[in-house]
Amino acid sequence: MTTAGGNVEWARRTFLDSGCNAVTDFDALANAAPSGSDGVLFLPHLNGERSPFADPTARGAFINLSPASTKKHLCRSVLEGVGYHYRGLFDALEVPMDSPDFGETNSASPGVPFLGGGANSAVWTQVIADCARRKLVTVGSDASLVAARGCSAGAFVYLNLWGAGNKAPAGYFPFDGGNDVSDASITQDLSPKKESKVFLPNQSAAAGHDAAYLVWTRLHKALVEAGAGELV
Repeated sequence: MTTAGGNVEWARRTFLDSGCNAVTDFDALANAAPSGSDGVLFLPHLNGERSPFADPTARGAFINLSPASTKKHLCRSVLEGVGYHYRGLFDALEVPMDSPDFGETNSASPGVPFLGGGANSAVWTQVIADCARRKLVTVGSDASLVAARGCSAGAFVYLNLWGAGNKAPAGYFPFDGGNDVSDASITQDLSPKKESKVFLPNQSAAAGHDAAYLVWTRLHKALVEAGAGELV
């Protein structure tokens, strides 16, 4: 996905007034709108798209605006639009879909690890779980460092810095649950800093998103056929 959190950053800067445009302000505004944003849909392709389809001319779009549409609808639809895109990615990867009405203790699904800055927002994480119909598990570490850990791991493997087996030591990725770090000079401060949380798809919200998602999946093709990409 080319742009995920960038959509939220753009919407936050665009729709929220200076002085009350923190991420928490955006979450509060989005959370004030009903699930499904009263039919308002958002295509999160601000910078083109690369997966599950490739189209450098794809752009963002709001659909179904009316005089009743407000900033809260637009903000929530941005979150939901990214959630629908994640659903498309999960479907392409054949990630099993979860029933929206199960308890964490009796579910066989391990859940999808959810990382990155968006994982710091309980509002957005729940929206994605509902839109994608997947159980999400936020990793109990500083999510902003996960990508850096992965990039560093690739360098360590390439340079054969991890010795025998050339594998990451237990605890390098906190989601492993281990803390047996063999080389503190390159893996310092790797213990989990936040408790992992589980987000289950809400039954009523997920049912509404099913219908919206069917419409959402047709929008990019419709805009391509209309020649929208020729204007950028």
